[in-house]
Amino acid sequence: MHSEPASKLPVAACLRKARRRVVIILEATAGGTRRHVNTLLDKISRKDFEPILYCSTGRDKNFLNDIRRFHKNSIKVRIFPMKREISPLSDMWCLLKTTLALRSDKPDIVHTHSSKAGFIGRLAAKFASCHAVVHTPHVFPFEMEVSCLQRFLYTSLERTAARWTSLLLAVCESEKLAAIQTCKFPEERVKVVHNSIDPDKWRENKTKRVKIRRLNGFAKKNFVVGMIARLDVQKGCFLFLEAAKIILAEDKSFRFVIAGSGPLGEAAEKFVSENSLSNYFLFYGHTERPDRIYRSLDCLAIPSLWEACPYTAIEAMAMQIPVVASNVGGIPEIITHRKSGIIVQGKKPEELAKAIVELKQNPGLAKKITRIARKRVVSKFNCNKTIPAVQKIYRKLWRQFKEPVSKLRVNRVGSAGAADGAAKWL
Repeated sequence: MHSEPASKLPVAACLRKARRRVVIILEATAGGTRRHVNTLLDKISRKDFEPILYCSTGRDKNFLNDIRRFHKNSIKVRIFPMKREISPLSDMWCLLKTTLALRSDKPDIVHTHSSKAGFIGRLAAKFASCHAVVHTPHVFPFEMEVSCLQRFLYTSLERTAARWTSLLLAVCESEKLAAIQTCKFPEERVKVVHNSIDPDKWRENKTKRVKIRRLNGFAKKNFVVGMIARLDVQKGCFLFLEAAKIILAEDKSFRFVIAGSGPLGEAAEKFVSENSLSNYFLFYGHTERPDRIYRSLDCLAIPSLWEACPYTAIEAMAMQIPVVASNVGGIPEIITHRKSGIIVQGKKPEELAKAIVELKQNPGLAKKITRIARKRVVSKFNCNKTIPAVQKIYRKLWRQFKEPVSKLRVNRVGSAGAADGAAKWL
């Protein structure tokens, strides 16, 4: 039986079988955005999609390890000199380079992430005539604690960029609401797929827990409360310190762990020292293995001032660590109050302290929370479910725009070599 030559195969059949090229653009290569893009690139179907990453390397030096892993997995990576702050000359140069790269790579879909890459990437996609453009904000800049002038500027920029965006893919419902109400996105152009993890990689291990607690010098009677975050204004590290001070005034059996680094790191250590709390605190610094921190904890605190859909909450819940978190952003979508965690009002360290103490005094509540929390992560925040949902969105968006893209690419190769050309370009 002889197979039909590739050049005689119908072009439509080749287009169906070909992988869709997805360019992912990211500047904020740290924290949750880094985790989000890592999960997407690790889990996306390589049979159906050809991912390409455009990124900077200025945020977190550990992202270089991710890039090496992407290269081993045959994922193309282009590095751009994007800066976090507004820098007109640098931004214009990066816009030019991104536009030229998109014209060269000819993606079926462009997916931008966070503020800086979101604006530059979407504008470059417009200049490069890319038809299907997705954006994920990971918290809009106007939701942060900024001046009125900055809020006006960021809102104006986001409303402008909305015109170049085919679909806004939010990581939580609160982000979707901000897109509709503030950025003026039509509701039909906004979808939600929550941040997610692989629950099988985040499991409670009692043997490791005992070992790690012993290595950290925690006694069995100690109730250990942790905070795993960048030490900056957003994450509310001083709210955590104030809550710890309130708790330790009444109960010296508590211990506190801070894992993370940032601009407020030295100030945090100074606060602990000046209030004679050093014997009750352990500062880890930045860690690439947060699972080791979780295993030493009895409770995780998330006192953030603003958030989208924090990975720390999802990871701790998967490892059956009770979470106490601020009522901000997408946190109430992750945690059901007093069922899968405890929600407290933001900016109130006394409420945070009260909730933490309650978990120690009411072990029955803590046990119920951890059991329900694990089940919730498996069912709602499981990347084996969410990544297929993202792929479904990509496919739907590609079908919406495939005709002009297909015509462009088929015309480039001509009728004689249409099948080979379609495979090459798509």
